Amino acid sequence: DVLGSRGLGDVYKRQIKGYQPEKTNQKEHLGKYLYYNQCDSIWNGNGLSIHSSGCGPTAMAVCIVNKTTKNVTPIDTASWAKSQGLYSSNGSMHEAIPAMANHWGLHCMGLGTDYNMIKKSLLHGNPVVALMGAGYFTGGGHFITLLEIDQNDKVLVADVASRKRSSQKYDLQFLIDQSKHCLLYTSPS
Repeated sequence: DVLGSRGLGDVYKRQIKGYQPEKTNQKEHLGKYLYYNQCDSIWNGNGLSIHSSGCGPTAMAVCIVNKTTKNVTPIDTASWAKSQGLYSSNGSMHEAIPAMANHWGLHCMGLGTDYNMIKKSLLHGNPVVALMGAGYFTGGGHFITLLEIDQNDKVLVADVASRKRSSQKYDLQFLIDQSKHCLLYTSPS
């Protein structure tokens, strides 16, 4: 099991419009990466529909918090995207993902489904957000974050809706076959 929890600060002590988080002093990790799950009660009950529609903001929060020193949560990303008209209870507009990256200081580049570009990005320590199509990860559309790749081209993913699917590695080609499009995120130079 690659999931684990440990105390690392009071990131969850945010109040947004009277919402009181249930967890404090804990961050959940997937290997060495901070992991958020959109289904956790801490991100819900606030009118943002993160449980049902928040895969985009949650996948971006995973990227932002792992590529910057910013303590950004799914509530932060969903609230910001909603204020920009890029997120609603129906989900994220596709342009919400690069807009969130830009807002939090990350560079974004479209990779399509180019195997070599995605592999190179992951080898350089840059997460890739993939919009998955109907198949293994979803019945419709669903954003996940590709975190790292090993020497056998097996990829650790943060499926922000499933700890079970996040607890194993996947062949890169399988992920590409399941995806509609991939976006690379890098820290500002």
